[in-house]
Amino acid sequence: MLKELTLAEFKEKFPQVSTYGLEDPLNVFLENGEILIEREWNGEEYILKNGKTYRPVYKPLNEDDYTVIGYVES
Repeated sequence: MLKELTLAEFKEKFPQVSTYGLEDPLNVFLENGEILIEREWNGEEYILKNGKTYRPVYKPLNEDDYTVIGYVES
């Protein structure tokens, strides 16, 4: 499972990867250097142009609420 990084953490870990124009809070930055862009989300998974797909892993908080704890490549 891959963990999500903040934009600042991502920039520090991957300074060679451009994040210009990707400040939207709906974008996801992964610890492997992948960026999941909101428009690549189909409601179940992110489908990247390189053919990779990532699904969120959820942790229930209560009966009606949950949080994303990471992402798996599917």
